[in-house]
Amino acid sequence: YPEEIFTDEHLSQLQYKIAKNHVSIVGTVFPNLSFNNTLKNADPDNRELKKFLTIRKWQPVASDRTQIWNWILVPKNASEEFKKQAYDTGITTFSVSGNFEVDDFAVWDGITEAAGSSFARRTNRQSNYQMNMGEMGEAEDISDEWDGPGTVINSAFEDGTMRTFYQRWYQMM
Repeated sequence: YPEEIFTDEHLSQLQYKIAKNHVSIVGTVFPNLSFNNTLKNADPDNRELKKFLTIRKWQPVASDRTQIWNWILVPKNASEEFKKQAYDTGITTFSVSGNFEVDDFAVWDGITEAAGSSFARRTNRQSNYQMNMGEMGEAEDISDEWDGPGTVINSAFEDGTMRTFYQRWYQMM
């Protein structure tokens, strides 16, 4: 964040270390509140990255639908220019109209569509969430490498993180 918005003088040493060593922090407060604090830029003519924070509430409304409440947060004392840049960056990256999440939505929507297809019903198909487990990586708990609170899972792009989420969900239910 620009100096007029943020200063590190009120941070503890631990807070400063976390902020300094983690440009992007993405996570979920189980079961349905997610956050993404990252650097991006929506302006192709300007290489300066903009810091912004999104918070989401995931609300299942049916077996095949989830409503997502998405907020882009900026510091109250930020300039109008900074607020607009953060908003534009958030909308063009991490939103339904953005270019980072559309592929994720397509995958989850495709799974739901295939699971409810006439072929799946006619042949009594069921989703196998353990498929390829022997060939795919498992979600690695790296909490001992993280100085902050909570459980931290390696953010590698693989199925293990989703299986870990659903295992936790199953335990809680």
